[in-house]
Amino acid sequence: MAKEKRSFIRDTLLLWVVSTFGPFLIKALGSTWKMELEGEDKLDELRSKGEGILYAFWHSRILPLGYAYRNKGIKVMISQHSDGELIAKVVEQMGYHPIRGSSTKGGMKVAREFLRDDLEGDLAITPDGPRGPRNVAQSGTVYIASRGGYYLAPVGVDASSKWTLNSWDKFIIPKPFCRLKIIVGEPIKYPEDINRTEIEKYTSELTQRLNRIVTDAV
Repeated sequence: MAKEKRSFIRDTLLLWVVSTFGPFLIKALGSTWKMELEGEDKLDELRSKGEGILYAFWHSRILPLGYAYRNKGIKVMISQHSDGELIAKVVEQMGYHPIRGSSTKGGMKVAREFLRDDLEGDLAITPDGPRGPRNVAQSGTVYIASRGGYYLAPVGVDASSKWTLNSWDKFIIPKPFCRLKIIVGEPIKYPEDINRTEIEKYTSELTQRLNRIVTDAV
């Protein structure tokens, strides 16, 4: 019982520290970056026609894109794992609307939550999250885009100089005063009635598109 109490206190303290100082540190670091954004104008045209956008990007790119798209009210799928609570608190402070789930486990549940949610704003998903395999899309992303009627916009980003962590996703942290190149690929809208075989086909294509866009951003 005492061990569980200590664990609860530790987790509560960690949650407070991360949610309080995490957004400040990200904004401070991001304010030094020079950003080049390519392809976002296509999405503005779709929004003007009342279309919804589903951003898809690799898990390793969360930090630079999280800063670049802050304060836009984007709904973000956050892992149901224990560390997801920490991330959820941070993204809230960055102006996002977190919804708990993943593109693999619980994808249909989250899709229904997205469809029921009457908040305005786009969606964002990491197709290889929350635990990989790295840079391999899972079918939940295409499923949500199809059933929800969203245009799926693949996004890639790279930095002129960065740290790469020794994590499963090779998480990147752009260094201060570096240049970021963000590329938004051609948005695609899937038919709402696609079957499982078609979803797997489009998912494989999404993997290829995202990897190609990241390469182009280097």
